[in-house]
Amino acid sequence: MLKKIRRILRKGRNVDQDYGTLDFTPEEWEDLRAVTPFTMTSPARIVTLSRCLEHLIRYNIPGDIVECGVWRGGSMMLVARKFMRMNATD
Repeated sequence: MLKKIRRILRKGRNVDQDYGTLDFTPEEWEDLRAVTPFTMTSPARIVTLSRCLEHLIRYNIPGDIVECGVWRGGSMMLVARKFMRMNATD
């Protein structure tokens, strides 16, 4: 199923048409389309990472973000997109 979702995202099609409504926001779909070619992480885990980052930024939780085991940088691309979108420059 994951390969099929990635293939649909790469073609710009709407996954909801094939799999029913998934609980992702339009912003999360946009991020998925941008980072999917650069990650081996599943869509559900990408969205979970995005939501965790939003929590960290919203509640101003200090600390560093480290990725161990990078394939093509898709997860860190998501982190950068989320930080830019939420104006978290620190």
